Amino acid sequence: SRLGDGSNGTTSIYYGNDLIWEMQYGGSYPDEAIPFLREALHVNYSAGIWLGGRGPELYENETYRYRNKCATGENFDEFKGVEYIEKMVDGEWVLLGKHEYRGGFLFPDGWS
Repeated sequence: SRLGDGSNGTTSIYYGNDLIWEMQYGGSYPDEAIPFLREALHVNYSAGIWLGGRGPELYENETYRYRNKCATGENFDEFKGVEYIEKMVDGEWVLLGKHEYRGGFLFPDGWS
């Protein structure tokens, strides 16, 4: 049996042996949404755009819609937000899932 479609994790950046930056994320998407999620993320990654390390504010096709609401804009130092994937069902957008994320430098004021 399957326990669910949830996922969470951490992305970390080290300088030498020191952890200096981290992003935590968590939420859930059904398997059917994952290829579209990767497509949406690729839009920003391939263009070198930082929006919370996720996809664009809006990306959609006739079946799926991705939305990223990054509360802190293009700030790499400290950020948080939430992304959603919706599916068109009978002429209306239906929420399939979401992920929340947050992160930034662990020493925003420098090394102590």
